[in-house]
Amino acid sequence: ALSRDAAHVFKGYAHGAVDYLAVPIIPELLRAKVRVFVDLARKTAALQRESAERQRLEREAIHAQHFLLLGRLAASMSHEIRNPLSAITLHIDLLQEELRQPAPPSADVLAESFTAITTHLTRLHDLVHDYLSLARVATLERTPQDLGTAVETWAQEWRPLAAARGVALQLACLRPLGHAVFHANTLRRVVL
Repeated sequence: ALSRDAAHVFKGYAHGAVDYLAVPIIPELLRAKVRVFVDLARKTAALQRESAERQRLEREAIHAQHFLLLGRLAASMSHEIRNPLSAITLHIDLLQEELRQPAPPSADVLAESFTAITTHLTRLHDLVHDYLSLARVATLERTPQDLGTAVETWAQEWRPLAAARGVALQLACLRPLGHAVFHANTLRRVVL
């Protein structure tokens, strides 16, 4: 620059300058400034590499957590699938027995067995659908819902399972739970 006037210096910076050298140029000063900017450029590049590496490691950690979750879910799912499959097998055995030796209330037995099989098949379908959705995306779609109502609904399904094992399922204090944001099927599996 031709002038060391503050207005000219400010105008240079306003147009994107990172430093200001006035003429005549002093070689030692120019070398020192170039050395500082080269060092700054190297440090900036190193920081960018470190940041990129940190982001890569964070992505890998998220992937590892996702696969760990999927592994746990697969183990849980295999356990969860056995219950409805066992119930379906039991009802099919009942149906086969009823077909071999029909009893007087045969229509009622058949209807109850078909209803139970349909219920358990729907549950299996939901489990597989949920698992596949987890395998496809890293995040679940959560929606605001009344938590107490959800637990009451699930409890109606679980009461017969609990009663079969000699457990009386009782619910208390569900109304004050209020609304929460959650993925219903995933939370249902956790509670179950």
